[in-house]
Amino acid sequence: LDNVVDASGGTGNVSVSMGVLEGDTTANGLVNSSDIAQTQSQSGQAVTQSNFREDVTVNGIISSSDVALVQSFSGTPLSGASLSSPASATPISNPRRTSRNK
Repeated sequence: LDNVVDASGGTGNVSVSMGVLEGDTTANGLVNSSDIAQTQSQSGQAVTQSNFREDVTVNGIISSSDVALVQSFSGTPLSGASLSSPASATPISNPRRTSRNK
């Protein structure tokens, strides 16, 4: 990130790392039965601030397509993930499995 301003007004460039794992609705760095159950429990619901993670197909409704996609990634870990602390819940427009430095 370029020209980041800190709390005291200082500016600079900052490197950050972000990992995204498609299907990891619980944000624990691993797609497993908890993610599948969480997505199934929201099936048929419109997307809200509380359940946006379960809309893995990013179409505005949680359905069997979302459940199937989560199931297809079951057993997949996020490379280099710390499984002890889940990521903060911030909606993103099109989640995909990746790990990048910017």
